[in-house]
Amino acid sequence: MGYRVGVQVRGSLTGEVCRRACVSDLTEMQPDTFFRRVIVESSGGDNMSGRQYKLVPPYKMRKLVLCSGQIFYDLYHARAARKVDDVLLVRIEQLAPFPFDRIAAVLSKYSDARWCWAQQEPKNMGAWSFVHPRLKTAVKKLCPEMADKQFEYVGRSVAASPATGLFRVHQEESKQILDQVFSH
Repeated sequence: MGYRVGVQVRGSLTGEVCRRACVSDLTEMQPDTFFRRVIVESSGGDNMSGRQYKLVPPYKMRKLVLCSGQIFYDLYHARAARKVDDVLLVRIEQLAPFPFDRIAAVLSKYSDARWCWAQQEPKNMGAWSFVHPRLKTAVKKLCPEMADKQFEYVGRSVAASPATGLFRVHQEESKQILDQVFSH
């Protein structure tokens, strides 16, 4: 097996989830390895591959969820708990420079699915305002046959503060995000 390197996230609501999930083999950090800007489940660089369960084939995929950061782990575990097999999660690990070509390749493979961006932050504070025009450009320039397809936003609504201040309200908002991602 070899050595394992873990990442511990403190002060996070999903810190325990991340302590368990963010584990990489030391072999993933050797000279012949490289950083992956976009990680599609079951592909190279997916540190959750040992926890996979069967998903439907690409042509039957109902929804493609793009996200970045910690929300991936919340979505991953919620999907497993709900036994959903037709929602694919794609992590964008590097937002700048934006990986137009890799995003376009993923989107074209799942062209029949609904596309959405999920984030925990309010709409005006997370990556959505940066990512949305770039996603549209990737589709328009690299997948012109799908140029009319829209991205759905899933996350907290616009707010003046990054947090609600009440843990109970934060939990309710987090549950609403998960419900919206996995709804039909």
